[in-house]
Amino acid sequence: MAGIAELVSSAKGLGIFDFFIPFIMMFAIFYGLLYKTKIFGDPSKERASRTISLVIALAASSYIMVFTPAGVTISGFLAAYFSKTLVVVLALLGVLIVFYLLMNILKPEAKWDLSKFGWGALLIAIVLGISIFVSSGGAGIFPGIKNINIGGLDSGTMAIIVVIILTGLVIYYLISGDGGGSGNIPQVR
Repeated sequence: MAGIAELVSSAKGLGIFDFFIPFIMMFAIFYGLLYKTKIFGDPSKERASRTISLVIALAASSYIMVFTPAGVTISGFLAAYFSKTLVVVLALLGVLIVFYLLMNILKPEAKWDLSKFGWGALLIAIVLGISIFVSSGGAGIFPGIKNINIGGLDSGTMAIIVVIILTGLVIYYLISGDGGGSGNIPQVR
């Protein structure tokens, strides 16, 4: 039984990633644009409009098979582009997960507006999201960004310091109440 790696290798050897997938993507984009803009009439009512849009989309997408910008294959470009896009989407997803957790833990009955509290939670979520992104090796994706060392501290020590500071801010917020120091200190019985 062939594994996924062998299947992908065979598909690469057959030119699926170099020609077929870029062709299908561009065909779908061109046909969708022609269909939506209704340049040749309403495709839902006129068969000729669908046929003309189909022929033009097929012809325009066929040019993808001969296109190679600056020595880089279109499949190489698309692979790098979508991989880096996935990393950005995952980083944003991580920030949103931390933000929603903070909003639900610190103020569960709050409405989802970015009031004074919400902006602070969003800032903490962004800092934590960036910290997680960098500590998991995400900075290596961007070639211009090097490891940041402040005062000779390595990234692990800086992450611990950031977590301690954020924990202190959360504790301060919980003790001080919503008014920033005007709340009552809970009594222990």
